[in-house]
Amino acid sequence: MGRRTRELIALAEAPPGSAALGREQATALLRAVGADAVPQEVERLADARVKWPWAKLLAELRVSTEAVTGTLARVAADRRADGADRAWAARALSRLGRTDLLLALADRSTPSTPAPACTRRSSTPSAPGGACARPDRRRRTPPWRG
Repeated sequence: MGRRTRELIALAEAPPGSAALGREQATALLRAVGADAVPQEVERLADARVKWPWAKLLAELRVSTEAVTGTLARVAADRRADGADRAWAARALSRLGRTDLLLALADRSTPSTPAPACTRRSSTPSAPGGACARPDRRRRTPPWRG
């Protein structure tokens, strides 16, 4: 089973038209292999340049192991990763019922110091140029009017 799975993984990543079996067909066969293919798919997810197809496939298989959820959590937390890769890793964690990991990631990415609060009485920021600063309300002459 391992050799066949590795071959299907290679076919799933082959450039379009370079193999007799297309990406969609190879992915469908990997889906049919099911849980037996998960260890190799997790390995591929960790090493792949484009990670979202592997995260999507793992989400569809719905096999939740420590290796799967740990690798998906690392991809979702990687700020250098592509947005699609991170989004599919987060979706996969959600589909696998691991929203606890998503919440932990959200807690880590939230700044620890709160933003300055604005009140009705004082709309000036606590620091110059802060988030509560009022926009300049002076009427400006449009650039085309000279």
